[in-house]
Amino acid sequence: MSILSRRKDKLKQRKAVKVIFLILAAILSVWLICAHFQVGKIFYPLKYKETVAAAASEAHISPYLLAAVIMTESGFNEKSRSEAGALGLMQLMPQTAWWIADTCGIELPEKKSELLLDPEINIRLGAKYLEWLYIHFELSQVEALAAYNIGQNEVRKWTEAKGRLKTENIPVAETRYFVRKVLKREAEYRKYYPELERKEN
Repeated sequence: MSILSRRKDKLKQRKAVKVIFLILAAILSVWLICAHFQVGKIFYPLKYKETVAAAASEAHISPYLLAAVIMTESGFNEKSRSEAGALGLMQLMPQTAWWIADTCGIELPEKKSELLLDPEINIRLGAKYLEWLYIHFELSQVEALAAYNIGQNEVRKWTEAKGRLKTENIPVAETRYFVRKVLKREAEYRKYYPELERKEN
């Protein structure tokens, strides 16, 4: 075999190795992306996906925001109860839940606290309450979320004293942390569950 032939064979071998390497690199990249999404979904679970999508659509709010509030409030534990008496996935106080049901014309079979442990009822009422807060606070996401956490009267005092709220200007640390956490999680849910985008639109 001539020197020229041997060189050609070596070039072919090198090209073949490069092609194989590129194919393996592409496969590895796809696998890493899929693994990243699967791991992400472990940290950002989304139970009751259809209920979340339907409630968000009815309330004209983002399903990603709704999922983020649920995750922050209860970690998607439908049996969650706080010491203050808040119940269920969205940690609704019974008096708030009955008020929003009456305000929005939502008929309930009965007004018993245990009803708020029902995921569909809890999510629907929580979503409508978020919608009401959005409207009440002139579509300010920060103010609506702050009011969901600490109460609308407290937020109204802040806005009357200081004007429109930004996250960093929320005077109560717990509420400030709540708003930041919800907004961060909203972005993560949008990344890991793109299928909700189609339902949102």
